[in-house]
Amino acid sequence: MSENRVISLGVVGVALVALADAALNFEISLVALHMLPVLVVTWYTSLRWGMFILVLMTVITVLLTINFAPPASNPLYRYLDLSSDFVAMMLLVFVQSRLREAYRTVRRQSRTDVLTGCLNRSGFHEQLQAEVVRQKRYGHAFSLLYLDVDNFKTLNDTQGHQAGDALLTELGRLLLARLRKTDSAGRLGGDEFAVLLRETGLAAAQHIADEMKAELERTSRGHRWPVGFSIGIVCFSVPPASADEALHRADELMYEAKRGGKNTLRARTV
Repeated sequence: MSENRVISLGVVGVALVALADAALNFEISLVALHMLPVLVVTWYTSLRWGMFILVLMTVITVLLTINFAPPASNPLYRYLDLSSDFVAMMLLVFVQSRLREAYRTVRRQSRTDVLTGCLNRSGFHEQLQAEVVRQKRYGHAFSLLYLDVDNFKTLNDTQGHQAGDALLTELGRLLLARLRKTDSAGRLGGDEFAVLLRETGLAAAQHIADEMKAELERTSRGHRWPVGFSIGIVCFSVPPASADEALHRADELMYEAKRGGKNTLRARTV
């Protein structure tokens, strides 16, 4: 749901609670209902918009109280009550905002590969499945790259696992630096990576892969890493049945590149 829609629903919620207050003649406290639109907006947008809804709610409540609430024995007590409700709700908004940020941080970390900074397998699979669903709905083609480091075991055996980790880190950095914000890169395990290029045809995907491969090879030569890079590219003009099928097709082309002599690229539109 878009941010604007959530804010609009929050404003509608404020209006409905205000009407309920007026209908009940302020005889029943609706603080819990007051909190509902405030907390929903805070969780799905930001602290700033949550505070906006809270202030809006408070202003409307004060105006209704002044104009429609039955006279109180001591008006000061009523405004002290409204003030304490505002402070309590403000504290809850701050706490929820912190919880929201903590939740998003943990969720992001759970979907990210620590070594490379790319998505991990489950995180990438989630992105790819969402794109498959999107293509089925809108019909936009996308391309999927599957990359494997040739002779990675040899690098680990001759130069140590530290060199292997350095290569993987550099590979992840390059992928993240060169891709558009709309694209996704994931480490599927070991030395295998995948790249999702949204709304990208085969020719453009091949161009991107060629540039990545050339830069990886320059980096490898500079570090004297005895490796190559086999890449399979599939452009899906027709939606695959699932993310698993899409990965399987790209994986097959990557192995076809390996069988063809390694350090090469195979591409196909399906």
